[in-house]
Amino acid sequence: MWAAGRAYEAMADIAIKAGPENKDTAAKYTVQAVEFFKVNGTPDKALNMTLDAARQFASLALVDLALQFYENAITLLTEAELYLFGKDVVAAYASLLLEQKLYARAAKVYEAEIGFGKALNRPHQVNKAILCILATMLVESQSLPAVQDKAGEMTGKEQSFVLSTESELMTEVMTAWEAGEQEKYDKAVRRGAWGVVEVPVSPIQLIRALRLLRVPAPQVRAQEEAVAEADDIIGQNL
Repeated sequence: MWAAGRAYEAMADIAIKAGPENKDTAAKYTVQAVEFFKVNGTPDKALNMTLDAARQFASLALVDLALQFYENAITLLTEAELYLFGKDVVAAYASLLLEQKLYARAAKVYEAEIGFGKALNRPHQVNKAILCILATMLVESQSLPAVQDKAGEMTGKEQSFVLSTESELMTEVMTAWEAGEQEKYDKAVRRGAWGVVEVPVSPIQLIRALRLLRVPAPQVRAQEEAVAEADDIIGQNL
């Protein structure tokens, strides 16, 4: 099985290096190699190959294939409980999703990262992932109610987040947003403490996107909240 896996790995490598026009062949050989490595009992090799393929597809601007293989990597490391690789996969996958402005999907990747952190008993990793979820939601919606609801949910589920630096950072951001104070918001998202949010967990694209947001005036925010409340009432009555 190992020899077969290595043979397909070599063919996949040749196909990828031959250029984007061979993407389907490269993907097929990669999947076959990964299956052989899994059967051989070397899921770490299977995961590394899947992640490497995703990165190479991304470098060739084959975004859909890259995203597919990153998702495969998340599934593989979860099934094989290779949680130590979680940050590597999340970093690359979330970065590409954020580049493509696929914020909801990026938030789901950070949700998976919470599971990896909990499995490794690493509350700091969990806290960073929660911060990334909340920040991603704010960048996507540019509206506070849903972010506040999610923050409350996460605080209830993950006690380590309550008194964490990450919670403090996001609270400052949300407070400034709620007050409609751009200067205060800009100061909050530029605090040096954001440096504790390691790049492997929070891609730089996310922090840059936060810093580009324009805080709505209080009256605009009030209108948005009224609309959100009305939508909730309608949803409850359906």
